[in-house]
Amino acid sequence: MFDYKSRQFKVKYNHETGARGGLDIVEVLHGRGAPEGGVVVQVTNLAEAEDCYLGLKWLLDSFMKQNPS
Repeated sequence: MFDYKSRQFKVKYNHETGARGGLDIVEVLHGRGAPEGGVVVQVTNLAEAEDCYLGLKWLLDSFMKQNPS
């Protein structure tokens, strides 16, 4: 898990992302059991991993604008 602008996110492996699975960055909502919110980005290959690495701040800011808390 990591915090960004007073909200929590986590990276998790998802077997259903892409053809062979991939990584999801999802918001962690407040509440019992830390329920998951929306998916910020899905990474299924190295090119997407690079894009995520280089633009994660922009991706998180865009997600937060579209999903105000």
